[in-house]
Amino acid sequence: MELQEISWKEGIQLSEKIKTAVVPISACEQHGAHLPLGTDFFILDCVQQALKMDLGVDYPVFFLPIIPVGKSPEHLNYFGTISFSLSTIAAVMKDICSSLAKHGIKNIVFLNSHGGNSDLLKSISFDIRADYDVFLYCINILGEEIWDSAFVNGLFPEVSYPEIHAGSLETSVIAYFRPDLIRTVPGPFTPKKEFLSVPFGWRTEDLSEDGTIGDPTFYSVEAGRKAVQYAVKKLHQIFDFITAEGSDLSRG
Repeated sequence: MELQEISWKEGIQLSEKIKTAVVPISACEQHGAHLPLGTDFFILDCVQQALKMDLGVDYPVFFLPIIPVGKSPEHLNYFGTISFSLSTIAAVMKDICSSLAKHGIKNIVFLNSHGGNSDLLKSISFDIRADYDVFLYCINILGEEIWDSAFVNGLFPEVSYPEIHAGSLETSVIAYFRPDLIRTVPGPFTPKKEFLSVPFGWRTEDLSEDGTIGDPTFYSVEAGRKAVQYAVKKLHQIFDFITAEGSDLSRG
């Protein structure tokens, strides 16, 4: 159910049975020389479209429009990157949740396609829970909760460097969904610095010459198709749990 496609009167009737809303957020940032600035947006759009088809028209979820900008300070030295500040994203997401809660929504899913948004969304979810009495679920489709390392390693066994940014996974999904947007894919990736296993503050140019942080050379349309199918299957299972009778803990 697309929230922006219904009238407010239809919304009142639907809200009697639909208590879950999805707030999708992506980013507008450089993705190397071979992928578009809107890569995260297009990946989220692709997965969402496939998910909606899989869920069916009567599935009890409202989908809000995709927020096309996220928190991307690490990429700001590359043309076209647009970044919200931490306080801006927190305020926007809280305002959206406040509005949804006012109209009876009990479960809100932050469906995210940019790793730079993840920690912030998880953090503010506790404040939103306390302030508006709604349950928050934070899903990063590029993270372990959806495209887990076992799946990615199985899809690209030749890749040795972590799939941080614009690597074979993201390139494959764009090749599957929007092949017209792919430019010449660079050769094997040589990192300027190893990516540590502990969190650290970095800028893209610390790790890469051209903005790619990963090896895109093993991408394929088939890998993109498998990745989307895998994501949809896992997301459907998660949504079934969230929307199931009794999943709203305030009733139990």
